[in-house]
Amino acid sequence: MKVTLISPYDDVTAFGVRSLSSFLRENGHDTRVILLPPRHGSPERRSREYDDRVLSDVVSLCEGSGMVGISLMTNYLSHAVKLTEVIRKKLDVPIVWGGIHPTIRPEESLDYADWICVGDGEDPLLEFVNTLEQGGDVSQTPSFWHKSNGEIQRNPLAPLRRELDEFPAPDYSFEDHYVAMGTSVQPLTVEIMSRFLFEASSHRHHGGIDYLTMTGRGCPHCCTYCMNDKMRTLYKGQKFFRWRSVQHLIRELEFAKEKMPFIGGILLSDDTFLGRPVAQIREFCKEYKEKIGLPFFCYCSPITSTEEKLGLMVDAGLTEVHMGVESGSPRIQQVFKREKMGNDCVLEAMKVINKFKDRLLPPGYDFITDVPYQTREDGIDNLKLIAEIPKPYRVKPFSLVMFPGTEIHDMAMMDGFIIDDRSEVYEKDFDDLQHNYLNLLLVLTRGGNFPSWLIKLLIRKPVVAALDSQCMKWLIELSFFSLRQFIRATHLFMRLGKLRHVKAPVAVEAG
Repeated sequence: MKVTLISPYDDVTAFGVRSLSSFLRENGHDTRVILLPPRHGSPERRSREYDDRVLSDVVSLCEGSGMVGISLMTNYLSHAVKLTEVIRKKLDVPIVWGGIHPTIRPEESLDYADWICVGDGEDPLLEFVNTLEQGGDVSQTPSFWHKSNGEIQRNPLAPLRRELDEFPAPDYSFEDHYVAMGTSVQPLTVEIMSRFLFEASSHRHHGGIDYLTMTGRGCPHCCTYCMNDKMRTLYKGQKFFRWRSVQHLIRELEFAKEKMPFIGGILLSDDTFLGRPVAQIREFCKEYKEKIGLPFFCYCSPITSTEEKLGLMVDAGLTEVHMGVESGSPRIQQVFKREKMGNDCVLEAMKVINKFKDRLLPPGYDFITDVPYQTREDGIDNLKLIAEIPKPYRVKPFSLVMFPGTEIHDMAMMDGFIIDDRSEVYEKDFDDLQHNYLNLLLVLTRGGNFPSWLIKLLIRKPVVAALDSQCMKWLIELSFFSLRQFIRATHLFMRLGKLRHVKAPVAVEAG
């Protein structure tokens, strides 16, 4: 049976959709993958509707399918709704929603989709497609919900597979793959893929293009702002945190290098790749160094960043790490349930990373701001911690998005901090920081060059009280506006400079 799978995400790697496609193909079905990234990456553009020609192309590509699946996160709800409405208007085909939003907001999702898949999708989707193809009753498919006579039928979850190696690597065959470019949807070629990956690559120090993959599912931590905690609760009693084997991962990377020779680096996008046992890290580093040999990047956490693990990784080609610090305030660390990753633990991990500063690019440290429970003193604590970070480093501030299903969302709803999910959560962007004095200082520390003594001076209580006052609001707004224009201009010049030196496939596509 022909199954069309649609991803509206900015990221054309679309790991979930590609994984479903390869699994269905391995089990005898034809799939068509349609990638619909917004035309531009800015928050203002992302909320715009698709061009009519793009929607027309999508409908045409869905013709003849026995099922259409759309994967979505919460901040892509409006895109999924529009696609569903257009397809349903033109075609008589069951539309299934899957991904994190249908999992955490199933009732809302069934206001639009014919069916939703809750949780991990491979096995339930295969059973649904097999039954549909055979003309059987799909209403009893595990993990699938639907409405019958206005009532929601909630089927129990299918059990998790413990062994991720039983699933194939994500589908990068380029066979029957399509992507939105400008005002039309075109066949996705290797050359076009290189263009998109170049645009998305943020770690281009190696002079090439990054390939992104995930090596596991879940996370060892239980942070209140993260969906992993919700998923763990959903599968209570089952092993939610799972890894693919080193051999499975290396086979994928070997295939990717062969299929896309323009790849110059690897992004391991797990929440904490260093959460693996040291024996697995050692095995990975040996195999990676021998068979892949490209610079690579990974995320880590304060309690998994040991000197032994980092030493092995750097020797194998690790060139950059990002670590989630999230807050320097002990009180907010409690709100986030990150007490085990307090400032002493964080600074110790930073010192370990700093031991490799001659072989690593400046590490990135993520901070979350705009927490509704955050006081001025908590914001000062963030900057006190930043002033203690060993140089070099980079800081990335994120505005907290309290996604439905997370513990902090439930807390904020109960305490009256969220009134309307659609406007305050669904449409919010991580980069949309509140314009206040302490956030301005966070932005100024991004490059890691802001002198520590000056940070300490600017967060003294009399200084904060004066500059964080209502009468200075105009100056803060002007400063944010000027910084935004400077950052945009810098990104443009950097992009133009890299386009001149990028490898041939991208240069052709960039035109």
